[in-house]
Order: sequence, then structure tokens, then C-alpha cells
Amino acid sequence: MSIKLNYPIDMIFEELEFNDCLPSIKFRVNVNVNKFNHNLDYSGELWIDCSVMDFFIKNLNKGKNSILNEVFF
Repeated sequence: MSIKLNYPIDMIFEELEFNDCLPSIKFRVNVNVNKFNHNLDYSGELWIDCSVMDFFIKNLNKGKNSILNEVFF
């Protein structure tokens, strides 16, 4: 699974691994921001609880603001 968000910043989530014991997904995350004469690039890996990811995606699909919380590294 790959998720790409490109407004107002570019974010790409690429699925790396799934954990059945604690239902969670490990993602590689790439973030790129080019605004106001500054740029930020981030690349890293993190685990996200499946229920948190489901809630995040449902809110995005409804056009609501959405926040990823309870993320662990």
C-alpha cells in the first residue's frame, strides 16, 4: 500500500511491514516541503496503529482535517 498526499505538503507513506500481534503497519515516510523560500526534506520509518490509520484515512476521504497520533518509532 502506498499513500500520497500532495497538498499543502508532499507526503508519501509506503507500507513496509504488518504486525498481527499489535495490529499496526510499519511505513516509510517521505515528506517534502518547499514554501516561503525554505525547504524541508524528511525520510524515516514509523509504526502506526491500524485503527489510527483507518480513522485518519476516513477523515481525509470526508474532506475533514485529520491528525495522525499515537505513532511510535
